Parts: sequence; C-alpha cells; structure tokens
Amino acid sequence: MSDTEPADTRKRPLRRILVVSAIVLGVLILLGVGIYAAAFLILAPMMQ
Repeated sequence: MSDTEPADTRKRPLRRILVVSAIVLGVLILLGVGIYAAAFLILAPMMQ
C-alpha cells in the first residue's frame, strides 16, 4: 500500500469504490457461507 498517493485517490475515486465494494461483497459471501454451514451442522442430526 506504499504506492497510493493522495493525488491518485483524488484523480481516480472509482478504483477506491471498486475495492471497497469488492471487500464488502467478499465479507457478505463469507457471512452467508458461514451461516449456511452453521445451519447445516445444526440441522444435519435432525435429518436422519
């Protein structure tokens, strides 16, 4: 992260928006997978 200058972020705010949205999307996907896995582990013994 040493190559980020204030002029670069002021010149191209689109890249920062893309990075933030990608991080948020990744966190949401991981949360969904975690909730799905937890629900499966809780409900799996009841399906027998």
